[in-house]
Amino acid sequence: MWAGFRARLPELVRCAPALLEGLSQLRTSDWRVSIVSNGMPDNQLAKIERAGVGERVDACCTSGEVGIRKPDVRIFELAAERCGADLAAGGWMIGDSPEHDVADGRAAGLRTVWIGRQQAWPRAEPQAVRTVPDAVRVYVDLPTAIAAATATRLTTLRTIQPAPTSMAVTKPQPGRRPPSSPGR
Repeated sequence: MWAGFRARLPELVRCAPALLEGLSQLRTSDWRVSIVSNGMPDNQLAKIERAGVGERVDACCTSGEVGIRKPDVRIFELAAERCGADLAAGGWMIGDSPEHDVADGRAAGLRTVWIGRQQAWPRAEPQAVRTVPDAVRVYVDLPTAIAAATATRLTTLRTIQPAPTSMAVTKPQPGRRPPSSPGR
């Protein structure tokens, strides 16, 4: 039964057109986008492609592929590297999981945005730099948040359910381009 559900899950994934447009706008603004996921590559990559997100990202980094899981900072470093950026340059983590997105992003040295879906912050830890009600709202608030906090462009974004993935968005350092094979 689990195998059947898992095989069918990518068919059920949908992404709001505004979210897809927001990702496209990030890319045209010279951002680099990488998906970071603690999932298995076959299922996660199928969901990413089915949702229309795959063509709007530069790289994908799944724990099942690379053998590293969040909160290990190396998965964030690898995602940034696949985009031609350096995690040490700073950046952003955007997601709906207080633990795996906000806390782990902070541990990796990233600023954070929490997609709270109208919920109260559930942890005693410091909150994200910014909280938004839904993934689409990220594209309204992100430019303001970044302008106020940093000149670098590295962001990790968790897409809306049922596609549980995270994305890193990076702006490469001068003279550094992403590899020709983004790891997808």
